[in-house]
Amino acid sequence: METSLVPLEKLEIHKSSPVNLNDLLSAYFANKSQCTIRAYRTDLEAYAKFLNVKTIIDAIRILFQDGPGKANLVLLQYKNHLLLNGKRSNTINRNLSSIRSMLQLARTVGMISWNLEVKNEPVETYRDTRGPGQSNIKKMLLFLESNPSKKSTRDLAIVRVAFDLGLRRAELVTLDLSDLDFENAKIRILGKARREKETLSLPDATKQAIQAWLNVRGNQDGPLFVSLWRAYGGQQKRLSGDGLRYIIETLGNELGFRVRPHSIRHTSISSCIQQAQINGFDLCECMSFSRHRSLSTLQIYHDKIRDSQGQLATLVSQSI
Repeated sequence: METSLVPLEKLEIHKSSPVNLNDLLSAYFANKSQCTIRAYRTDLEAYAKFLNVKTIIDAIRILFQDGPGKANLVLLQYKNHLLLNGKRSNTINRNLSSIRSMLQLARTVGMISWNLEVKNEPVETYRDTRGPGQSNIKKMLLFLESNPSKKSTRDLAIVRVAFDLGLRRAELVTLDLSDLDFENAKIRILGKARREKETLSLPDATKQAIQAWLNVRGNQDGPLFVSLWRAYGGQQKRLSGDGLRYIIETLGNELGFRVRPHSIRHTSISSCIQQAQINGFDLCECMSFSRHRSLSTLQIYHDKIRDSQGQLATLVSQSI
């Protein structure tokens, strides 16, 4: 999409606002986790590419220069572009959210006086909460245990921590050695949308897998899970989110099923709810495990496990 740029000095916002676009961008990324910054930057860079401009600053300038009507029209065109390219609703909405939040900050600091009105795409939340299933998680663990190596020891610890604690991908890759407290069987994680780390208890099986990995990794400070790629020359480089996804997906492919890091969390939470029902815990108590902020999200897992729709459909079919 070809769009002409108005020079910065001719933008009316700069005549009345003490904030320039570079300051705005810095404030936008301030106090956010590195994972969030990467995601927002990727979204804004994709928008800049759509506008056929070189930088995020240029893309922001285009949003400002022609007022709310043109800004909403351009954003609607971008949304349609994402739809035509087969992007999923969650991806489209995240891209729109990144742009909206930038504009909201600009409105807060007095650079503009209007909001974007383009709506999100409808999303069917948690369409599949099953994940690979307990049997496939067990296959992953047994395969890694039976093929001992430096890599398999690390990967076994990764799968154990991911499943046993129900961690998200970003929560897992941001773990540091200093987050471990083996004496008290605790680990600290930086949860989603959290500013401070929270402490979780470690089961014995999880501790053993982590300890086996530390025997290989060593006890030097730094990231808990590191890349083993030789190009890093033995340096303790943190395993990236994409690296983690590749490890998990490749392992699943070797064993003949599809699995992603977050789908391990799905199976973990489903297992938690099943065990809670067996052992007398209620659904609210499962929130301490899943760390969801809304009980309604856990209710979706609960309903999928029970298959309320299927049971009721059977009863209806038998009623005539």
